Amino acid sequence: LRNTSFPFPVSLVLCAGPERSGSTWLYNAVRLSMSAAQVPCDSYWIHQLSKSKLEERLKEGRLVMVKTHKYYSDYNDWLFGFNPVVLLTHRDLRDVLASYIRVGWTSDIPESYVQHHLQWRNHASLDLSYEEIVSNAKTSLVKIASAVGLPSRVGPDDIEQVMLRLNSLKVPVGAVDQVTKMWPSHKSETKPDARCFDFLLDRFPEYAKLYGYK
Repeated sequence: LRNTSFPFPVSLVLCAGPERSGSTWLYNAVRLSMSAAQVPCDSYWIHQLSKSKLEERLKEGRLVMVKTHKYYSDYNDWLFGFNPVVLLTHRDLRDVLASYIRVGWTSDIPESYVQHHLQWRNHASLDLSYEEIVSNAKTSLVKIASAVGLPSRVGPDDIEQVMLRLNSLKVPVGAVDQVTKMWPSHKSETKPDARCFDFLLDRFPEYAKLYGYK
């Protein structure tokens, strides 16, 4: 992780956690924290970033926040000239696979899932675990505020309000919610038993060791 202190206001925040890892929660946590701090923020989903896409969105002079997942090789050549604040999430891969199966996306985790995440991590200022988000969302929000330069603008009462707004987000019906980036079946209490997927610890030992998953 980068140990960098960014001036505020920053111009570009990238929420680049992988799928099913809490990345949509992260995106909304940043969005609502900016709102609480009264910081103008334009937020987007972009599958593949490009210099022209970012320049077009940044020209209005407001903070731009982008939710994305994959890391493309050309990013090394140009992306970090924008000096983005990169925020990540990660999750036990056994639970990721259980979640994938629940929503019907895939029955396996591709090698690229971990590769993209580790490439983003080389540039990240914050990497939150899904487990921490679930067990202590308030602490996660404080870390987010610090990472994007908001500590003096977001106090304890603001954090409580952001938590309430996050908890009140509704799963949409029929189509993706273009504001929250949530989609039908985004959350559910029913999923396969993640203990069936212990083979992922051996398949991705670097990831498991990095985050202490056993």
